[in-house]
Parts: sequence; C-alpha cells; structure tokens
Amino acid sequence: MPPSYSKRRRRANRLSIQARLVSNYAAEYSAVTGGTVMEYRKFGDAYIVRLDRDEEILAQLKIFAEKEQVKLASVTGLGAVKDFTVGVFDSSAKAYKSNRFQGVYEIVSLVGTINTMNDAFYCHLHMCAADQEGHAFGGHLNEAVISATCELVVTCLPGETNRVFSDEVGLNLISF
Repeated sequence: MPPSYSKRRRRANRLSIQARLVSNYAAEYSAVTGGTVMEYRKFGDAYIVRLDRDEEILAQLKIFAEKEQVKLASVTGLGAVKDFTVGVFDSSAKAYKSNRFQGVYEIVSLVGTINTMNDAFYCHLHMCAADQEGHAFGGHLNEAVISATCELVVTCLPGETNRVFSDEVGLNLISF
C-alpha cells in the first residue's frame, strides 16, 4: 500500500473516533477541536473545563466561550504545561517583553477574565508555572500548551464589559 493511503486511513480512523467521542460527550458539553477533545460541564454559574495534552489554553477558552456565549467571566486554573510564553508589560515603552519556556512545568497559578473587545471574544490571563527545581516564571499569558492536563474554573458573571485600547496606557482597558 502506498504511504499516502495508509495516512489517509489513519486520519479517517482518528476522525471516526473523534466523532464517537463528540457524540458520547455531547450531554456533558464537550467540544472537538483540531484533533483534541476539551471537556466541560456547567454547575450553576460556573463551568469546570478540562483540557488535555497538546491543547492550547487560550485557543480552547475561545472555542468554549464562543460556543457557550460567555461574554463576562473570571477564570482560574492549574495543571501542567510543556511550552508557554508569558510577557511583562513595560509601561514606559508601552510594550510587552515576552519570554518562552519549554520543558516540564506545573501551573501554580492561572487567573484572569473573559470579556469582549469590539463585541468579539477577549481573554486576559496571567499565569505562573514552576519547573522541577521550584523556579517560578510568570506574567501575561500569550500561549500555553498542555503537557498532561489543565483544570479551569470559569465563573460566569451577569452583564458584559468591553475593552478599549488606551493610547495613554498602551493597553486594552475594561470600559464600563
């Protein structure tokens, strides 16, 4: 068999498995994205969200928030990441300096908000992760890829806030 046929068959099998997973988890508010499965369930005004290996936190939160029409929420979380980028804002330069970390890291804190900017999804998260020696690195979350799992609590709030760019500060600020 040519390799291309084998690859297509494996991909078709993965898609079939994904379709069954979506069907099985539909009652528990699951979503399938990019070959990975994010699971979540609602409890009152809060959702418990589980991300799995190779899922990216911000991308999955966007999919979740758009599907569930979450316009305003607080987010907390913990878990393990293998690749993440965080930044620190230099207010005098009005710019972020980003730092990328790869390896074995445990999320020791993940906090932030979901709201909107120009009526579209906007997420502002800060994350701190520690390496195997206990050295912690953190800042404004730009990207984080899960190595094992990530557990998020998304608490929905009534209402909506929009973000507007402030020339004076250099950031997208909450506007009431």
